[in-house]
Parts: sequence; C-alpha cells; structure tokens
Amino acid sequence: MRSSSARGIPLATLSRYFTDPVSYDPARAMEDSLNEFPENERDAVRALVSVYGSSFLGEKDYPPGKSKNAQTYQELEKKLTAQPRLKDLWEDVKPTLQDDLAKSNP
Repeated sequence: MRSSSARGIPLATLSRYFTDPVSYDPARAMEDSLNEFPENERDAVRALVSVYGSSFLGEKDYPPGKSKNAQTYQELEKKLTAQPRLKDLWEDVKPTLQDDLAKSNP
C-alpha cells in the first residue's frame, strides 16, 4: 500500500501486524512501507519518519519531534517540498512542522 499522505505510513505497518501479529517486525514493516515510495522520494519520507518517529503516549521519546533543532525542521521541509509527488504528504505535515520550527527558534 502506498499513500502520499502521512497516515498511509503507519497504516501500512499496521496492516503488516494484522496480517501476521506473531511474526510482526516493526522495523521491517517500516522499511517495507518506506520502500513502497519511489526511490527518489524515500530520502524525504525517511527524514519525516526520523523526525516524527513512531513513539506513542507514555514512551520515552513521546512526543516525537519536540527535541529537534530548527535546522532539522528546515532540512525536512526542503526535502519534502523538493518532491512534487509528495505534495499531499507535505500538506499533511506542514502545519505541525512549521509550528515545531517556530517553537525551535528562540
């Protein structure tokens, strides 16, 4: 499953879990999900996952993205906006990324 929106990435990994919960490997499921994007888009999508991660309420790194510096958000924005086919993904994450960028600049 490939989706240009942000929700498509975790949904793809969840579908792997529901297909085979006993053998589910979250890292492999994420890698498979990222590999469904065209090769020239993967770096941008990987950067998004790296910044906003996959942590959940109560976990060590929750909320994701809150400990990054301005340069990290700027680089992510540049990567996402450089890929025209990721326009929907960019529009999904744009408000959060720009808010986090504003908060990271003192």
